[in-house]
Order: sequence, then structure tokens, then C-alpha cells
Amino acid sequence: MEAKTMGSFLAALRKAAGMTQRELAEQLHVSDKAVSRWERDECAPDLALIPVIAEIFSVTCDELLRGGRDRGDQTGDPAKADKQRQWILRKTRSKFISHTLLALLGPALGAVAAAGAVLGFLRAVLGFWLGAAGCLVGAVVQLVLWNGAVLSLSDDRAGDAAGLCRYELLRRTEGALLICAGVLAALLPLNGYTPRNMLYLFQGQLPTPYWSQAAATGGGTVLLGLLLCRALNPILARHAPVSLPPETAKETVRRVRARSRVAWTLAAALSATALVQGAVTLIWPTAALINGAVCDTVDEFRAVMSTNVPAPEVDFTNQELMALTQQRNENQLIQFQSGLEGRGQIRNRDQEAVISYSLRNQSVVFLRYTPLDGDQFPAVEVVTYADAQSALDRSALRQTCFLALYVLEAAAALVWALCRRRAAAPRPAPPAGP
Repeated sequence: MEAKTMGSFLAALRKAAGMTQRELAEQLHVSDKAVSRWERDECAPDLALIPVIAEIFSVTCDELLRGGRDRGDQTGDPAKADKQRQWILRKTRSKFISHTLLALLGPALGAVAAAGAVLGFLRAVLGFWLGAAGCLVGAVVQLVLWNGAVLSLSDDRAGDAAGLCRYELLRRTEGALLICAGVLAALLPLNGYTPRNMLYLFQGQLPTPYWSQAAATGGGTVLLGLLLCRALNPILARHAPVSLPPETAKETVRRVRARSRVAWTLAAALSATALVQGAVTLIWPTAALINGAVCDTVDEFRAVMSTNVPAPEVDFTNQELMALTQQRNENQLIQFQSGLEGRGQIRNRDQEAVISYSLRNQSVVFLRYTPLDGDQFPAVEVVTYADAQSALDRSALRQTCFLALYVLEAAAALVWALCRRRAAAPRPAPPAGP
């Protein structure tokens, strides 16, 4: 087939429909010069535009490519028409998936640029904006690709399966947008790392490290996005541009609502567990789990501190020390001990020495007490390495228990969803009797 046949046929169809080149170009989102070149046979339309052009002029893709209408013996071939519809659907899906992967390069490159700005130039805020730009570009490109793919599908060209394909493309677009939103939310905590506290990002000296904040914000955003999609998909399935057939839309809505119940139940359970975990951690932090020896008298305190006990081979990280030395009240004093000093002092509210003591007990990490007035001796809690390690172990056990609870809730939701799917599956008819 010569290219001239297709161009002349396109020009004839346009003139028969009473359209100008500009009007056709506006419907196809191309320039009028491109339409003119098609009709002059200088080039051919993009493959993705062929179904759209065919739908506009109520012809088949084969007729448009052939440059003339089919003969009467070819128009009624159902096998050929079905084969053509399947080819359109496969081509649309394959092209959309490959383009979606290209769109996801936006957040990927944005995350790489953010890491480069943070690690290479110590510019956390700049890294956030670079990552945000990549996520925004990826989201916009994905929406444009989805719009073009939906326009290329029509019920006339792809049959009843066009609605299901459009719904599938919608779900893939939602997934890509959730990835962009999750990456953007994970980069959001970088705004808290100013040049003054930038080194905390690498030393782990903040109470909540960056990776914990990123996991919380990114995971929370993705979870909320999934719930929002579950709520909107039943509405989108019935209306344009998806427009599923009535029976298919009814079945899809029923299936989505069943999954939405599982998703909302899981979200409620996870949120309740997270609130309980936050409350427990706030009321009983790691510092509250320390059970050190409390000395109420001077003689008892001096006896404990003068006992010759070697230092164990334990080294706490900066983050662990921050958790252990959190003040229980604003007047509490945390006093670290060092065997190199040899002696120490207990002070009052005016920072005057109340008593001095000999420091031979190398197992003591720090002292906790609330200074009193004058020469009054406060109740001093002596915290050893063993006491501190025991508190850290209990805190880690608590976190492990909550993590196991999260996993159990997710597993229960999965089992529930599988059971509902199995119950909703059609059962085979019983065999006929003899």
C-alpha cells in the first residue's frame, strides 16, 4: 500500500465530515501542520493516533491504513474484528506500561538528586526540592500518558473490553501516582535538617532519625492514598473516562467495596495500634524503664560509689544515650560519671557542692537526682551499665511486640480478604445424576 493512499483517504474523510485541518488537529492534540503533512503523504500519523482518527471518522483501523473502505465480504468477519480488538488492547497495554516505567524515572532521578545534594553538598533543603521536582514531573507525565491512552481506546474499536482496559490503566496510573507521592513524602523530613544540625543526619543524634521519619511519612501517605483510591474507584468505574458497562461496573464496584472494607479495617487497626504505641512510648520512655539503685542517705551513696567494680565492655551509641538520659522532669539532673576524674560532687539547686565522694565504681554510667535547697541530700539514683542495658532491652522488646502486632493485623486482613474472595468465587455445578 502506498502512503499516498492513506493521506488522500484521510483528506477525503475530513472534507466529508466538514472539518478543517485545525479542527482535526485540536481533537488529536497535534498541530495543523502535522495534519497537512499527513494528507500530503510526507509522513504518517503516530500508531497511537490511528484508533483515535478511525473513531472520529467512523472507520476501522484497517480501512484507514489501507486508504479505502473495506469490501462487503470483509466487514462482517467477526474473527477478524475480534483479532483486531485484541491487538489494539495488547498494544495499548504494552505501550502504557513502558511509558509508565519512563514516567517513574522522575521520582527515581529526584531521589538520586536529593541524595547527591545531601551527601555531596550537605544541602538537605535543596535535596528536598530537587526530589520534589522529580516527583512532580513524573506525576504530570503519568497523567498525560494516561489521558492519551484513554483517548486511544473506544468501545467501537476495542469492544466491551475497552472499559476494562481503561479501568486497568486507571489502576496503573494510581499506582504510579502513589509512588510519586510516597517518595515526595519520604523526602519531606529533609526540611528539618538545617545547616546548623545537618551533621545529625549522619551521626544519628536526633531523638527520631531521618529514616524513621521518612518511613512514617512515606508509608502513611501511600496508605492514605490507597484508601482514597478505594473510595473513588467505584465512582470512577461508572463515569467517564472509564465508563465500564453496567454489569461489569456493578461487579467491579462490588469487588472494590469488599476490598475497601478490608483496607479500612486494616487501616483502623494499624492506626489504633500506632496510637497505643505512641502513648505507651510517651508515658514510659526508655529512661522511665531504668531501675537503678536509689540511695537516700549519704553513707549509703558513698558506699555504693566507693565499691571497686571494673567497667564492663559496653559502648552505647549517641542515640541510645539520648534515650537513656531523657529528663523525667525539668528539675532532674543527669550527671555522667568518669573513672578518670576519681572524685565527684552532689550539688544543690544553687549548683553548690553538698557532698563529695570517691568514684571507684566504674560500672556507673550516670546519676539521676533532683537537687534540693541548702545542704539537704537528695535521693540519688545510681544507674549502672547493667541497668541501662536492661532498660534498652525492655524498650527493644516493646518495639518488637508492637511490630509483631502490626504483622499479625496485616496477616489477619490478608486471610480475611482471601476468604471473602474464595466465598465469592462461583462454585462448580454438581454433576448430573444417572
